[in-house]
Amino acid sequence: MDIYAKQIRRLKGASEGTLFVQWCRGVGVFAFCSSTGYGNGHDNLCGCLSMVKKDYYSVDGGHFQDEIRADEKLNTATRLISHSDLGRYAYWQRKLDKVWPGRYKHVKNALQTHWVREQKEKTTK
Repeated sequence: MDIYAKQIRRLKGASEGTLFVQWCRGVGVFAFCSSTGYGNGHDNLCGCLSMVKKDYYSVDGGHFQDEIRADEKLNTATRLISHSDLGRYAYWQRKLDKVWPGRYKHVKNALQTHWVREQKEKTTK
């Protein structure tokens, strides 16, 4: 099971509001379309899948950019992202991981760091 499947499993039962918060944090299935999963790519300022689909930002190096923009299954109503959308986000993240060796490790580390921070927040409340 890869990191995206683990994230989807962890988010099972989460509210749409929680999914929107996850999108805002830009980790895992919501990582940016760059070699590291962060917003700054080698060539330009990159966006996440939703931002690329809406034509607000680009994919680092232009990889799959036209395909992402044409993907009718990719929900861009970020406040309304549902559990049924997560698999499509994961699909694109896996495709981007194949473009850049080492990207998966960056995305995995960012998501695991997020989970640790999230757990600390829960225990300090």
